Amino acid sequence: MSIRMVPLFVTFQKVHRIVRDMNHKLQKEVRLEISGEETEVDKNIIEHISDPLIHLIRNAIDHGIESSREREEKGKRKIGSICLEAKNAGSDVWITVKDDGRGLDKDKILKKAYEKGITNKPESELTEREIFSFILLPGFSTSENVTEFSGRGVGMDVVVKNITKIGGTVSVDSVAGKGTTITIKIPLTLAIIDGMVIQTGNTRFIIPAVSIIESFRADDENIIKDTNGNRLQALCRSTRALSRYRMLCRTTPQLLKKMLPQVRNCQARRIFLKTRLQDSF
Repeated sequence: MSIRMVPLFVTFQKVHRIVRDMNHKLQKEVRLEISGEETEVDKNIIEHISDPLIHLIRNAIDHGIESSREREEKGKRKIGSICLEAKNAGSDVWITVKDDGRGLDKDKILKKAYEKGITNKPESELTEREIFSFILLPGFSTSENVTEFSGRGVGMDVVVKNITKIGGTVSVDSVAGKGTTITIKIPLTLAIIDGMVIQTGNTRFIIPAVSIIESFRADDENIIKDTNGNRLQALCRSTRALSRYRMLCRTTPQLLKKMLPQVRNCQARRIFLKTRLQDSF
């Protein structure tokens, strides 16, 4: 596996040029701090994280870091700071982009979310992280002036799409007036993935854990039939069509345990499979 692993050094070093160019064009003073560039990841993952990192750095400089004058008026250091860090955490790699800028405006984000119909929940029922995550949605932006470099929220959905494609996640934390931290969690390698082993008949299958939304035991009393004889599962105040995997594969397993993994496939459809759970790893 070692031949698949490459350090993040080259990818991180590309960011230095981005910072220099934007400092010159925006007339800002921003210092980039890098740590963990020796962290190794699968070479196939490198291809997917380069563009998202560049976009996040541009966002941080353009819309996160204040001008030198504004920073001095707030009692901050004249030179802004962006920290790009990578570290191993078990079978994952965590990459964080942290700036000491103005932070995200929670009230402004929530107002925009209401206007766009993204949520109708009151603020008391939403956590700060849930509110901040709205900027990751397609087309979401609170910036009145979108520049040539970035717009906080504009293009962020592309960042999420690229990271999700390799089984990663993106989270946002921010403190008004103190700065924003965006954390990317990616697998160490694409050669090893978490999965759930299921069995139908004498055949075993592995479903990637990232493709499983939920798994639970199905009770016979919650399974009903419609007028056409189709089996339905009562779930969360609604009913969903139920498919026996043995019917799809034309096998005849002896179902010792009833499990219902809810699986999202590449077409983003939700499929309920009634199978026998073997193990998870």
